[in-house]
Amino acid sequence: MDDDFKKSLSESLETNPNFLPYLPELLQDLWELGSSPDKIIELIRPLKLNAENTMILDLGCGKGAVSILMVKAFGFQAIGVDGCQPFLDEARQKAREHGVESRCQFIHADIRDYVKQVNDFNIVIYASLGGILGNIAEYVGKLRTTLRRDGFMVIDDGFLKGPTSLNRAGYHHYLPHAETLQQLTSHGDSLIGEIVLDEKENRAIDQGYLKAIKRRSIELIKRNPELRDKVDQYIKNQEVECELIEKNLQGAIWLIQKKWQFS
Repeated sequence: MDDDFKKSLSESLETNPNFLPYLPELLQDLWELGSSPDKIIELIRPLKLNAENTMILDLGCGKGAVSILMVKAFGFQAIGVDGCQPFLDEARQKAREHGVESRCQFIHADIRDYVKQVNDFNIVIYASLGGILGNIAEYVGKLRTTLRRDGFMVIDDGFLKGPTSLNRAGYHHYLPHAETLQQLTSHGDSLIGEIVLDEKENRAIDQGYLKAIKRRSIELIKRNPELRDKVDQYIKNQEVECELIEKNLQGAIWLIQKKWQFS
């Protein structure tokens, strides 16, 4: 893993490169890792896509929750791509547990490179990845190249509650709602579905995540006392992130259909 890839991966996981080896243990109780599989399934269900002919690309798939549950719900085929090998190992185990291992493939790669290499998917999922592929218009531009004509993009992200931009790494791409929708459709594609997430529900989920991470941090520090400062800093950063998100951002999921242009 080169330094640039490691830096990108650590930013997407809200930590620093040196702390990456310890994250799988701290996050071992979390499967969805901030994504909303049930809501994504809710958006996809009305499309009534043919199971045999539908291929999903799950970018930054983490432990595979979204792609596995979509495959289980609809019978699709899925490829998940992520830069964290321990997460992919767990995704494969989860696929076996859910009986869909024959329809799921998980690949260790940098998603920034992977999106340049493929163009034959029906659905691409970009869930809880922030601006790793650029601002909104930029990442939509990259996502749509992975799709067949009339394919679909599922974007699990959010928008600003107010007009003030966030001057914090990983948050520069956020815009107010109207501007976000403009950027999402800036390539001529059609917004065909939107779910604005419940704030109280999200807050409860975030608090549950923090509680699980703190519990695992105690175990990690007990075995490795020299890591106390790094672990404490990671926990503090997570608390700041949760507070910042709760105060400034509204979570949302969008379903966008690619516009087919004649060549």
